[in-house]
Amino acid sequence: MAGAAAHDDHHDHKPYGWTRWVYSTNHKDIGTLYLIFAIFAGIIGGFLSVMMRWELAEPGIQIFTGLAEMVYGFQGDAAVDGGKHMYNVFTTGHASSRSWSHPRSRVDQIKR
Repeated sequence: MAGAAAHDDHHDHKPYGWTRWVYSTNHKDIGTLYLIFAIFAGIIGGFLSVMMRWELAEPGIQIFTGLAEMVYGFQGDAAVDGGKHMYNVFTTGHASSRSWSHPRSRVDQIKR
């Protein structure tokens, strides 16, 4: 009888630390992770939005041309083309991140 009780003790193991979050099947932990991810996605999407609005403040490609020169090492017309490409990448990243952080989808998840 004592052996059976000792055998069952290890089945009550609850993970702690980062393993609790990474390997969790608990719906409350998963909901918390989803909310945290949505907040980070919103912050990233907001940053990308600010960068795009900064670029659109004046006609032409200014900010992203400079970024293409710094990041890729492009010069002249290649920097302009790189800046246009970088703007398109930021637009796609902004749309993707904002779709994860849209508040309406969070409300729908809470109601379920």
